[in-house]
Amino acid sequence: MSNRPPVAVVKLLHILSNDLSHLGDEWAGFRFFDGELVTPENDFVTPGKVRAYRFLNMTIDFLNEDNRKLKQENERLESYTAFPKRVTF
Repeated sequence: MSNRPPVAVVKLLHILSNDLSHLGDEWAGFRFFDGELVTPENDFVTPGKVRAYRFLNMTIDFLNEDNRKLKQENERLESYTAFPKRVTF
């Protein structure tokens, strides 16, 4: 019989002590506080923010595409002003 505690107990103790590094090195410095995930930079992430992340990215993609189209339209319109207008009598 081993003197070591079960792995699940060790992981639970890490979580309860606000140490998420057992999930991987990239989780070092993250912790839970009052039901929120806190980053090493002290940004608080709520469950709602996690769920909204996908929609935020969709909005960013939409706005980037809209911006690209507007730039193309602006370039098209500016190309007309590069040439002198013909005046007919």
